[in-house]
Amino acid sequence: CHDHKFDAISQEDYYAVFGVLYGARPTQRAVDDPERLDRGRSELTGLKEEIRQELAGAWIREASGLSTRLMEAPREAFTNPPDSPCKPASAPNSDGDPASPETEQAPAGTGETKVAATAASAAAQALNRALEEARCEPGSPLAAWIRLGGRESADFRQEWADLKEEWDSRTRTGEAFNREHFRVRWDLSGPDYGEWIGHGAGLPPEPSPPGEFAVAADGKRVLNGIYPGGVYTHLVSDKHNGVIQSPRFTIDTNFISLSVLGSDYSFAQLIVENYAVPRGLIFHMRHVPKTDRMEWVQWDVTYWKGFTAYVELATRDDVTKIYYDPKKFKTRPEERTDGRSAIGAGRILFHETKETPRETRPPLLHLLRGAAPRSPTDLARRTGRRLVDAIEAWRDGGASELQAAYLDAFVRADLLPRCRFRGALPPSWTKRRPIIRSWSAGTRTLAARPYPDAIWRLWTAFPTPIPAGCAWDWPRTSHQATTR
Repeated sequence: CHDHKFDAISQEDYYAVFGVLYGARPTQRAVDDPERLDRGRSELTGLKEEIRQELAGAWIREASGLSTRLMEAPREAFTNPPDSPCKPASAPNSDGDPASPETEQAPAGTGETKVAATAASAAAQALNRALEEARCEPGSPLAAWIRLGGRESADFRQEWADLKEEWDSRTRTGEAFNREHFRVRWDLSGPDYGEWIGHGAGLPPEPSPPGEFAVAADGKRVLNGIYPGGVYTHLVSDKHNGVIQSPRFTIDTNFISLSVLGSDYSFAQLIVENYAVPRGLIFHMRHVPKTDRMEWVQWDVTYWKGFTAYVELATRDDVTKIYYDPKKFKTRPEERTDGRSAIGAGRILFHETKETPRETRPPLLHLLRGAAPRSPTDLARRTGRRLVDAIEAWRDGGASELQAAYLDAFVRADLLPRCRFRGALPPSWTKRRPIIRSWSAGTRTLAARPYPDAIWRLWTAFPTPIPAGCAWDWPRTSHQATTR
């Protein structure tokens, strides 16, 4: 706290070094030439746009027949007595997703007959499954058909008006609840992202609008779904690494919630006083997302109120490694060695009570907007027409948040082809593979990850330049060049 006569290090030198060390923490970082890490970006970006156009064409053809398939779907496939419980989703397949038409056996036959029969069978199975699951999902775009598809024209208009009023009320109530209980600290789909910093080949230069997607690297699928607005490290490739950090803030609420998605041991974590809080005991400030769809994650930060912190999003190889306790884990989880990992985020909310934000923009809202349909036939046509409109907007890069959510619901339900089995594998997808395989995920080394705000705050505490001396010149002179 003050100088001593025989100390080798003065007070100024001590805090100069402390400023460097306090503003950094040990972590992993890629040390390769940036050009090597970014190789192939332009080619992959161009191929991804070709995939978008090719998929849009296939999707529009598929969506054009949706109204007919809805009218032909057997009512008993999804109609149950009002007091019957929802049935659970179909058993997961090997990829962890509900069993889909892509995994079914193709019907016997040859040539075009076999392809046509396969496509028709897959479409029918997908629709029946989606209708069954829509009974348990009130916000599904097919929920209106579940409720109104069998109504006579005389009852239809009143039922539609009741459904619309019900969702108008739900939306108003949900928005009021969210305003009362949550404070949006950052919305990464807009200008708030400009406050964040980061590094890595996957670091987005700007937030992504609604409708972005990631091309699947392997397996049968071309993509998993359509994303809402936000930031994502893997839009070009999940071999691109990325670290994204929020501004430093003082924790002043009991809870922090954030919407995230990710895969392959990426992390969303809270860094308190420049320390990565561990996962166990009372902390749980590190979350490993395991889904390609946005989900809410909640941290109880009551213990840390008054401390400074920041939120960090990072791909797998850019954070300190997970240690597996052999006493708890008899079988060590298999680790990827190809560098693939992905992380994405939407909003970060501060709140006082243990609540989850209400959904205020379900896909069904896109169908409910506009003039009322007059009959089940009109509703079936509207469902298909709205889907075609959403696909066209997505194809042109101008999908709204509701259009992206509406399209995503149909894609994830396999009502639009997203795999090779149904003939939807775009030629551009196969062109990507040699480019991706030739990539190296980069060489990682232990490094200090600085946080400039901390360095600046400590260095500016001393208004006069610090004189050179002894062994501490290297950090002091390098940071003087950037802060003074």
